[in-house]
Amino acid sequence: MKRFTTLLAAAAFTLLVPTVAGAQAPYVYRPELRAWVFVPKPAPGVFDAGTPAENIARHEAMANGYRGTRMAQAAMHCDRMAKEAREALRRQF
Repeated sequence: MKRFTTLLAAAAFTLLVPTVAGAQAPYVYRPELRAWVFVPKPAPGVFDAGTPAENIARHEAMANGYRGTRMAQAAMHCDRMAKEAREALRRQF
């Protein structure tokens, strides 16, 4: 009887844990507030890319911030994204 109870508890645990874990809302601990803060998921389409000019400005600023650090690949990525945005800007006009 003891083994059956243990097996039943293990089966219930494996069936219920994924359900409970997926139902929980995402929280982030903020030490300055000393509390767990709810972080909602953004609606689809909220973070649109914007215009090519906005992308160029954003990626050039990020690339300049990464230059001279250990994140050289991040600067190269931002340079590539700015280059693609310039090409898209040329195609628009």
